Amino acid sequence: MKHAAPLSLIAGALMASNAALADISFNGFATIAGGLTSSDKETYAGYDKDLTFEPDTLVGLQANADLDDGFGATLQLLARGSEDYNTEAEWAYVSYDVSPAVRVNAGRQRIPFYMYSDFLDVGYAYSWVRPPEGFYSSPVTSFDGLSLLYSRYIQDVEFGLQAVAGSFSDSEIRGTTGTYAAELKNYAGLVLSGTWEAFTVRLTYHKADGTLSGGSLFTGMAGASAAVASSLPDLARKLDITRDNFEFMGVGASYDNGSLVLVSEARKLNFGDNLIPDEQVFYASAGYRLDALTPYVLFERADSTTEDAALNQMVTVLGATGQALAEGVEFLARNSSTYSVGVRYDFHPAAAAKFELSRIDDHRPAATTSAGVTGQDVDLLRVAVDVVF
Repeated sequence: MKHAAPLSLIAGALMASNAALADISFNGFATIAGGLTSSDKETYAGYDKDLTFEPDTLVGLQANADLDDGFGATLQLLARGSEDYNTEAEWAYVSYDVSPAVRVNAGRQRIPFYMYSDFLDVGYAYSWVRPPEGFYSSPVTSFDGLSLLYSRYIQDVEFGLQAVAGSFSDSEIRGTTGTYAAELKNYAGLVLSGTWEAFTVRLTYHKADGTLSGGSLFTGMAGASAAVASSLPDLARKLDITRDNFEFMGVGASYDNGSLVLVSEARKLNFGDNLIPDEQVFYASAGYRLDALTPYVLFERADSTTEDAALNQMVTVLGATGQALAEGVEFLARNSSTYSVGVRYDFHPAAAAKFELSRIDDHRPAATTSAGVTGQDVDLLRVAVDVVF
């Protein structure tokens, strides 16, 4: 049976709520971006030969509440054009400042894989139209759990440490093989950083028990695993992507003296003992601020490591089914170089326009398979306007 709350308690709660509302701040950001490619056979970053504004267009709203005595709450809602502008909570957590140097967060937070993770969706915060696609390509952007942040100065150097732990689950991730599901259990990560004057260095390591399912590829691999489980247990294991040991390792460095901007990151992503290709990606970018203009250049290199012996065995044992699955796996493998030039124009204190031209060289053999087209180089032209409010 439900009991009615005393009027005095209700009034007290309302007064407390009103007091809290007085300490809530709102801010937002948006990117309106359009682009097209030079190829009618291959897409890149969601773009094809027809002009579209969906892949990179987004709008976000963030609320920060100061609850006094070191407590706070943060909510960030995000709507992406690539996801039909369905609104999702990217951030939803409470925080507590244990001391001036230590903060604890609990709830949904951004996974700190990259140097730009905290403002990945705020295009106004960087010169590019978007951070390098090959490097910042993880479909997993947030997790549910805890994080501990610690910072302190030792002489002129600011050191930072972030430890995270939690889980992630999403059943509607859009990929090259259709919509699939990803789940991370027992996720844990560590980030170390140091900043001295204009220099910043960052190291990070993350691991989790990962599961991939759904979509034509992962569904087919699960079925094939069951079919050969008794006769070829080793192959069956490589076809089964359930609670495998996913590992992410990254290093980054940047220099920004107010005029010259240099940034570079490298990462390695291992998917465990299965057929999904492991990835190694690197990028370097340089820009120079000339009053309202910031011209920049970017180079990115992406490579993958595949289990060729297991793929060949799968084709031999499963015939046409194995061939289709092998083509799907090989389509995920990356072997490309990207060259970009662009310019940012700060035409307003809260808005910037950007123009970027990229050349993506696909070093894989030219082929048309059941999974898609490989070995086709493509040019990508994008323009964008970023605003903060």
